[in-house]
Amino acid sequence: MINCYKLHEKNNILYFSISKFENYPNIIHAFSSKRTGISKLPFEALNLGYCQKDSNENVEINRKLFLNALSLSNYKLITPIQTHSDIFYEISNNSTTNNIKADALYTTETGLILSIQTADCLPVILYDHKNQLIGIAHIGWKGLLNQLIIKMIKSLCEKYSIKPKNLIIGIGPAIQQCCYQIKEDVLELFKKEFPFTEDCVKYENSKIYFDLLHMLLLQLWEIRASKNNVFWIKLCTYCNKKYFFSYRREGPTGRLMTVICKIK
Repeated sequence: MINCYKLHEKNNILYFSISKFENYPNIIHAFSSKRTGISKLPFEALNLGYCQKDSNENVEINRKLFLNALSLSNYKLITPIQTHSDIFYEISNNSTTNNIKADALYTTETGLILSIQTADCLPVILYDHKNQLIGIAHIGWKGLLNQLIIKMIKSLCEKYSIKPKNLIIGIGPAIQQCCYQIKEDVLELFKKEFPFTEDCVKYENSKIYFDLLHMLLLQLWEIRASKNNVFWIKLCTYCNKKYFFSYRREGPTGRLMTVICKIK
C-alpha cells in the first residue's frame, strides 16, 4: 500500500512513520531523515552512522537527538554490523550486543531498540501481535538475492507458530527503480534464482534499471504474506536529496537509521 506514511517533526527532528504501526501503542518505530542534527557537509546534519569523515561525537549527539524525539532515550539501542548477508539474530536483554554481525534482528522483549542503517537499501520492520515479536532488516540487492527476508520469516514462523499472513510488515524509503541501475551479471544472478525477475526490470537506452522494492514484495507474496498487511513508503532516496542520504548519488555519505522498539 502506497501513501500509508506520515512525516513528523518533533524537537526539530524530521522522521517518517507507517500509519498502520501507529495503531499499536506499545510499538515505537521511525525512519529517519537527514534533516537537522549537527553534522557538517557532506553529511548534512543528522548523520546517524559512524564513518571516517564525521566525528563519533557528532554521531552520538545526533543519535541522542533522534531517540529523544521518539521518546526512546531511556532504552537500549542495538546497532548491528551490517555486511549485506542473509544473517538474522535474536536479541534479548541478556544478549551480548557488541559487534553483532547481522543484517536483521528480532526480539520478543521490551526496552530494546532494534536498528539498521541505510543510504539506499531497503529498511524493513515487522510485528507479530500474537507473540509480541518485532523485527528489522537491512536489504540491498545481495540481501534480496540471498533471500534474507524469506529465510527470516520462515524461521520466525516455525519458531513461534506464526502464519506469514498475520505479520505486519513495513518498508521504508529506499532507492527506487527510476535511479537504480545494475549490470548484466547481477541481473543474471537474479534470473537464476527467481522466475519473476523480469517483472522487476526496465530496459532503457541500453541500461538496466532494477526495482528492489518490487522484488522484495514478490518475495513476500511468494511466502504468503498478506497484501493487506504490507505497507511501504515509495520515496526514492536518490531523488529526494532534501530528506535522504544516497550512496548512489553521493558516494561516501551519511546514514539514515530505522528503529523499532517494544516499550511495554
